[in-house]
Amino acid sequence: MKLAIGMTTTGTIKSQTAFALFRMMHHLPFEYDFFLKEGCIIHYNRETLVKQAIKSGCTHILFVDSDMFFEADAVIRMLEKKKDIIGAHYNRRQLPPVTTVKIEKERWANMKRDNPEGYLTCEAVGAGFLLINLDVFKKIKEPWFFWKTNDKGDVVMGEDHWFCEKAKEAGYEIWADLTTPVKHIGDFSF
Repeated sequence: MKLAIGMTTTGTIKSQTAFALFRMMHHLPFEYDFFLKEGCIIHYNRETLVKQAIKSGCTHILFVDSDMFFEADAVIRMLEKKKDIIGAHYNRRQLPPVTTVKIEKERWANMKRDNPEGYLTCEAVGAGFLLINLDVFKKIKEPWFFWKTNDKGDVVMGEDHWFCEKAKEAGYEIWADLTTPVKHIGDFSF
């Protein structure tokens, strides 16, 4: 087991994120590398981070965006679930809060009742705190991350949900972890 921690940033990292990263890395019981890719083209940054992780001999990549807060054991909790693709549930930076987990409304409304173990399959998850087994990228054709636009040029799907669609087409399940607390830092912690 060798973990790549990959962070894409446009140039700044929230101090709470830096603190959370330090605590997490200090407690990891296995080998890891940390990769940082700065730039405004997020899908390209994620592609670069995956390639760096593969080149470094890592087995998994954990994407951590530069505006996330999480507990020291967050990635270990997700690894214990033994899923190829699993993302933490957190909200977008907006009010009222809206989850980054894409799932049917009825399944979301009944998630605690139907999933007492705290994780479930879904259509897509955000990549702000996303753990992926790097073997997944051997079965998915590049580009791994991109976006979709409508006929007006409006972005209707971000790079994280694009990846989830491609992974599902390759036969993978997308999992959402509801037990690992992760916050999206903005003017409030969403």
